[in-house]
Amino acid sequence: MFDLMKKDYVLVKKVWWLVLALMLAMPLFLSYVSSQEGRSLPSGLLLSMLASLLVLVSISALYQEEEKYPKAAAMITTLGYSRKEQIRERYALALSVFIGFAVLYGIAAQFLPGLEPLTILGFAISYCVISGVIALYLYLVTKLGVLAARYVQMVVILAISLGPTLLSMLHISFSLDFLASLSQPVLCSLLIAMGLFFYGLSYVLTVQIYLKKEL
Repeated sequence: MFDLMKKDYVLVKKVWWLVLALMLAMPLFLSYVSSQEGRSLPSGLLLSMLASLLVLVSISALYQEEEKYPKAAAMITTLGYSRKEQIRERYALALSVFIGFAVLYGIAAQFLPGLEPLTILGFAISYCVISGVIALYLYLVTKLGVLAARYVQMVVILAISLGPTLLSMLHISFSLDFLASLSQPVLCSLLIAMGLFFYGLSYVLTVQIYLKKEL
């Protein structure tokens, strides 16, 4: 699997450096904006939005580059890497981008003013959200191709950019009072379990599609 990850890094090396630069720059920018406005967004919401953006940028760039070499997947298979292993590596790679940014955000929040510290609940919320985003994107890009999956990327980016503003303008609110009755360990466990379910279901379905796909 690590050889496949190395291959993906080399394939879009410039994009990975861009993603790393964004990982470092985003906390600094958000710290400045939050300090100026005197308020900060919940860490779970913030991490969910930014991590989704970073994951989609990196993974979509990878698939777009691979599209230029349609026989590359077949060649990788002949080298001894099974189709299931190739899919497993892609899911692990996407998740590693999220974990890397979560670690950097958690460290930055300890030192930069205006950033809400990353709590266990915040991490659980962001993990559940990002698992859903990754699961949907990787399933669709395998089943329908890069062009179809690009629409998912556009929707997610629009939701991140305009979602909070539209909800505020339309005075739409959601009642989450039922969550208050749950203890934090139970709520965190539920969110993590949902994320694992999304990831696991998507992985199984994607492997089934890829096994039948003509390379």
